[in-house]
Amino acid sequence: MEYQTRVIQLVTEALQTAKTVTPSKLLVEELGFDSIGLLELMASVEDEFDMIVTLDEARAIRSVQQLIDAVRRHLATLVAPQAAGGAHVFAG
Repeated sequence: MEYQTRVIQLVTEALQTAKTVTPSKLLVEELGFDSIGLLELMASVEDEFDMIVTLDEARAIRSVQQLIDAVRRHLATLVAPQAAGGAHVFAG
């Protein structure tokens, strides 16, 4: 499953009502998240993707797309060392 789809699923699961979740939706204004709901959503994302969302990042995330972008940036840091030749094979 692609990470974008999983983020949307996490947002959908965190909602207490049946609303359509798309990347363009605003978390508070359109989907109705309150501060506790946002904290729970960020915790779910952190657990799912083994990442840390800093307080500054969390404050800046207003839409589903911005949350997807935060996950993408995190995943890019995991792939970058391998792409740069970070994996070593030892001959023995």
